[in-house]
Amino acid sequence: MNVHKLGKCLRSLVGYHARILLASFGLLATPLHAADDSPAVYTGTVGAARVVMELDDSDGDVTGRYFYRKYRLDIGLNGSWKSDTLALESRTSGDRLTLRRAGSGLAGWLVTSKGRRVSVSLSETTAISPAPAGLVDLSPYDRAQLAGLSLVPGAVIQDGTRSLRTWREPVSGITLFRIDSGYPPPVLHKINAALERQQWQQVSQWFSCEGFAGKPGMEVSEARAPYTSDDFVSYVWFGSWSCAGTAHPDFGSQGFTFDARTGRELQLEDLLYFGTEPVPEADTSAFYAYRSEVFAPHVVTLLQKLYPQEMQPAAGNPEEDECDYTDPSVWDFPSWHLTPQGLYAGAYFARAQRPCDEPEWSIIPWQHLSWRKDGSGAATTTPTTP
Repeated sequence: MNVHKLGKCLRSLVGYHARILLASFGLLATPLHAADDSPAVYTGTVGAARVVMELDDSDGDVTGRYFYRKYRLDIGLNGSWKSDTLALESRTSGDRLTLRRAGSGLAGWLVTSKGRRVSVSLSETTAISPAPAGLVDLSPYDRAQLAGLSLVPGAVIQDGTRSLRTWREPVSGITLFRIDSGYPPPVLHKINAALERQQWQQVSQWFSCEGFAGKPGMEVSEARAPYTSDDFVSYVWFGSWSCAGTAHPDFGSQGFTFDARTGRELQLEDLLYFGTEPVPEADTSAFYAYRSEVFAPHVVTLLQKLYPQEMQPAAGNPEEDECDYTDPSVWDFPSWHLTPQGLYAGAYFARAQRPCDEPEWSIIPWQHLSWRKDGSGAATTTPTTP
């Protein structure tokens, strides 16, 4: 599972925890969510600790999440209204909350898994914290989770004529480089702005991957294999996680690549394209048909020529015990990034064969790529042929 798919997984989990159903039920005169059906966000205290809570309602059933400002890690909630009392429980911490309406807020008690009882006082808020690095798609709760955090500059690494500096978010430990010098200032500004956004996205995912026993569900989340040249800036983000609500622990990677002459983030079709027509628009039926019917079979043919030994068909039952890299379906949406040798493409297998994911050898040399150095993007009239 690549990190893009991780992002979808995490967003679905956030959506699940954010379906926090505060219903106006029984004696309640007004609903506990906003008129536009977006989740209600509360700030307040649990005992002496400051918290932020997000609650959403669906006919009296309530789901949600909250975090302690000191730790910022998501704690999921589930429960329901019974008359004028809202009962919520966390499956990961074992904490139980009993809340009642108090003006526009909520008040009551939290009982920990060890039986300790502390007071809860929450006020609904409409204040929206600024989004770091322009992440406008973050919810008010997600913005509050990141509010007050900052990135701290670290060591400078010299990469040929280019200087790279690490930046670290201290609470999560998420670290990513920026480019101090080596490219024209407009290009530096554009690439570094994208790197900052990507770093904050990873920080947000780290906090929203709910773990158990007060620990984060993200086990590893780090940038690897930075590659810079006169033409490209590329790196890969690797993650492994065991988020509450997922069936199994998982891992994966996602690459990010930029045109070092313009600062534009590149897509796979900018570098490796087998079509004879212009590239189909992303996320359309034509695009998915191209990836499965044209791209993946061509990648298999090309890799069979480049790596005949590694691309031998599976001798046993590939669904159980062997990695069958001749199956085009494992190549239609590979993870990818650039290396000094060319473009690395990582196969993606189903759950039972996850150890087959992302073999080390599957690098497509530069001469097989369809990149146009004149800046016109992916080849549309001179496709790469295996």
